[in-house]
Amino acid sequence: MIKSVRFFSIVVLIFFYKFIIAQDYSVNLDRSKFISFETGIDFLNSDIPEFDFIRGDIDAYGTGSSTNHLTAYFQKFYFGIACEIRTKNNLFGLSSGLRFSRINNSLGEESYWYERGEHYYVLLSQEETTTHYLRVEEVNGSSNYLGIPVELRILPFQPRKFNLYFKLGLECSFLLNYSSNVIFIKESMNIYEEEIIDKFDSPDRVFLAGHAAIGFNISLRHKAYLNFELDLPTAILSEYSSGLVEPDIGAGFRLFVQVPF
Repeated sequence: MIKSVRFFSIVVLIFFYKFIIAQDYSVNLDRSKFISFETGIDFLNSDIPEFDFIRGDIDAYGTGSSTNHLTAYFQKFYFGIACEIRTKNNLFGLSSGLRFSRINNSLGEESYWYERGEHYYVLLSQEETTTHYLRVEEVNGSSNYLGIPVELRILPFQPRKFNLYFKLGLECSFLLNYSSNVIFIKESMNIYEEEIIDKFDSPDRVFLAGHAAIGFNISLRHKAYLNFELDLPTAILSEYSSGLVEPDIGAGFRLFVQVPF
């Protein structure tokens, strides 16, 4: 994972230097500027930490496997605004702005997603020879982040009604707030919700994400563009935990409108 992060970062930096910073300034004096309004969603594969207070199955002796019985879910929905500046030859565009993201993640039993009523066990208390577990269907977490994306777009074809392009991007996000809840097998267990939530860590306050994308734009009236992008891959580049899961790599898509100014 560390090697892939370094490789991805080096590639982005080379592109930024070679095509943006190191260009002849006479080319950059005449730029096209666009403001964009975007929305998108990402789905990432996630690892589950080895929680020592979770058991997938409990026998008469209190033994049982742990997180190998669980299924993780991690999804990021976002919207934002950005400004893109293109070179005179319309070959490259550099953009940045603000992006609000909402991360939803959860832990469910291995068969939870296709068979309701499945559950796992979360340790409530342990005193000498007495151990108390609660049966949990699902633990959910939601986190809100404000991010600063920086993206390099490569438009290798001459402008026309339909255009294909490529993109590399990085985003640094900062935690605004988070919340979580527990779904128990029985409503009578809801009185222990806070005790179960306190067993999990809070999400990390800052994380770095990156993506490579392929997209196309459609020319609209008044020199505006409708853009659709497929992020493949999108990844969390820094060490990050949502408190419930540890996301790694996945895919997503984005839709945005660009208007010149």
